[in-house]
Amino acid sequence: MALFTMPTTASTGIGERRTITLADGSSLELAPLTKVRYRIDSTRRSIWIDEGEAYFDVRHDAANPFIVFAGNRRIVDVGTRFSVRTSNSDISVVVEEGEVEVSSIADKDAEVVTLRQGSMANARGAAQVIVSSNPVAVAHRLSWRDGMLAFDEARLDEVASEFNRYNRQQLVIASPKTAAMRIGGRFRATNVDGFANLLRDAYGLKVTKTDQQITVSE
Repeated sequence: MALFTMPTTASTGIGERRTITLADGSSLELAPLTKVRYRIDSTRRSIWIDEGEAYFDVRHDAANPFIVFAGNRRIVDVGTRFSVRTSNSDISVVVEEGEVEVSSIADKDAEVVTLRQGSMANARGAAQVIVSSNPVAVAHRLSWRDGMLAFDEARLDEVASEFNRYNRQQLVIASPKTAAMRIGGRFRATNVDGFANLLRDAYGLKVTKTDQQITVSE
């Protein structure tokens, strides 16, 4: 009688990153505010991302594919380096090296999308997977592994959300107009105070600070 092995769980808090060496020799790097479960043995290599983002450096094993489940998507890899992020119903996959296949868990007849080195894919819910090839954007998306955040004309509220994953002093954007401002650049993830000063000095925004919060307004 075969015994069922419960997946191992792992998680990170605000500003915390964690690297896990798996039993097959692959590695799993968790970004802040990430929750995963994994089961790695001689017959199965499976990861479930319940929340957040993880980067994978997968050891090649053609007979035992490495499978990541995120939301309603299945990401299958044999040996490569890639990241997967889930937020609510949004799923994104970034391939640094090699290739992966992205498919729907619920719809068996849906198209299987192949992502190659330097490409990325985004999907919301059951919507079609949108693929783009942009090595520079891929590098920006993976900059968190070096403790940096990189943006290319991103909305300020989205930028604030990223900073809030790394800092207990949380950025609060006080108005819809301010939230819609576009921001570009590369910033140290833990330097939220310096970023707030930039918004004040370069963009003319009002910045109010407490120990727990930085409020940005017009």
